[in-house]
Amino acid sequence: MKIKLKDKNNTINPSLGLCFNPGAYDEQLINDINSGNEVEVGNIPHNAKDYVKIVKPKTKKGVK
Repeated sequence: MKIKLKDKNNTINPSLGLCFNPGAYDEQLINDINSGNEVEVGNIPHNAKDYVKIVKPKTKKGVK
């Protein structure tokens, strides 16, 4: 799933140690999220739901 930051003024502090991918902490991923980019992740930690939101893929109307 793709996520992005809800509010650029309320960024994720890297010292929280939030792990968005199973198995490893990735500080570069936190930096990408804080810069406002959409990032592909494996899961969203419960305490990160205040900071990020899921980005749903855009669908084209009338196209099957």
